[in-house]
Amino acid sequence: MKQSQKEKIIELRNDGLTYKEIANAVNLSESAVKSFFSRKNKAVCAMCKVEITGKKRFCSDECRMLWWRKHPHKTAKMTEITCAVCGKKFYSYPSKHRKYCSKKCYGKSCRGENYHDK
Repeated sequence: MKQSQKEKIIELRNDGLTYKEIANAVNLSESAVKSFFSRKNKAVCAMCKVEITGKKRFCSDECRMLWWRKHPHKTAKMTEITCAVCGKKFYSYPSKHRKYCSKKCYGKSCRGENYHDK
């Protein structure tokens, strides 16, 4: 693997691309890209570019949250759901099973103390 490919792989990963997308961009196999990251001991924070150790992508929670705010298109879209017990509107990742805003409301539902339209 050439040094230019290694630099490009790191840059693309910091931009949020998957291993498969990176492999296609640098004309390598997906397993070569995966093994590159598994051998790599030092990484660079995706937000502030500070060198970090381990397999982390960000140096701190602040950098992580800031990066995700700047890249909302990289996240799954959250949908608005109305709790079946209290009627409160809340946001959650798409799921056909999510009905309750909290464990408390789920417990009320199990005990029969439910439904806000009573």
